[in-house]
Parts: sequence; C-alpha cells; structure tokens
Amino acid sequence: EIALYATTLGKPGLVVIAGTGSICFGKNEKGKIAISGGWGPLAGDEGGGVGIAQAALHSVAKASDGRGIATTLSQQASEYFRASGPENLIVAIYSPQVDNTRIAGFAKFVVEAAQDGDAVAVNIMQEAGTELGLAACAVIEKLGLAKTKVPIGCVGSVFKAGELLTKPMIDTIRTVAPKAFLTEPEISPAHAAALMALESQRGSNNGGG
Repeated sequence: EIALYATTLGKPGLVVIAGTGSICFGKNEKGKIAISGGWGPLAGDEGGGVGIAQAALHSVAKASDGRGIATTLSQQASEYFRASGPENLIVAIYSPQVDNTRIAGFAKFVVEAAQDGDAVAVNIMQEAGTELGLAACAVIEKLGLAKTKVPIGCVGSVFKAGELLTKPMIDTIRTVAPKAFLTEPEISPAHAAALMALESQRGSNNGGG
C-alpha cells in the first residue's frame, strides 16, 4: 500500500514490485483493492529476482546436458555460485548457504548477459516482463480499470534492467488496457507512509467529531 501511495498519491492505479520476489497491488476509485502474485519462490515470484535466476539455472542445466542451447550464463553461474564448472553447479546451488536471496542475486548477471546479447538471457528477461505484465492485467481487470489511463508504478531492483523488462511488460498490459502507462514513485516510501498516517488520523478525527 505504501509503494502504491508513493506512486499515485492516493489516486487509482497499480504498483508492480519486482525485487527478490514479485507482486502487483492496485486500487480503484471506489477504494477496492486487488492483488496478483506474491506467492513466493515455490508457487510464484515470476518476474522477480528468484524467478529470473531459476529460469537461468534451468537453461544452464539444459545447456550442460545438451538439452538446450549454449549460453554465457553457464560460465556466469559457475563463477557466481563458486562452482568449478557448470557440471558441478548441482552441488553448489543446493548448498545450505544458498538461500532465496543468494539465488535472486544472480538475476543481475542474467540482465547483464541479456544486455550483451545472449539469446537465452534475452528470452528469460522477455518472459519475466511478460509475467509482470500478466500480473498487472489480472489486477486491472479485477478493478475495472481497463479503459482508464491507469498509472502503473515500477518498484524494485529488477527494474534496473530497463526496457529489457519494461517493454514486454507494457506491451502485455496494453492488450487489456491500451491507455495504461508505466511510471516511477513520486515520493519516497517514508514520505508516503507519513502522508498515509496523516490522512488516517484526519479521517479518525473527522469520524469522531
């Protein structure tokens, strides 16, 4: 709610958060809220750092076995997870020290590989953007915002990928909401939280008086 308020300043809209995980939260003019995503690493996190990194590791495993095409991610993953080579990644990635935060950190290297033109990495980022777009579409439809010029805030470290992520994301969103547009928060989370608390206090005072 704070991230949404920071983006729309209390007006109708959505926020898509993509960091370690991913979630979309929205509110319409009637105050109705809707959520899509936020299912965590086992059942969701598509488009988040964990989802991107897991997709990359799937591709590395397939490339190593000969089931998929070669990718520079194989070498990147070996270095990041401190394995002697792709064939030894299976030991490294299942180490007790490798948690979801550590896995999500590999997403940065997937972005870099995509920026360098690695076909596998580019495809992973396009799919991630599409998944974030689908999450936004679900919230837009739940809130009846498809025909409005709905602002969609982009929050989280994964958005540092830029158009690699945002282009497939907005293309997907505009299939249901042609007037939708992506934006960034207007104010900081702390500022938003303070304003929300102030509005809540005013509402309480008005209700009591």
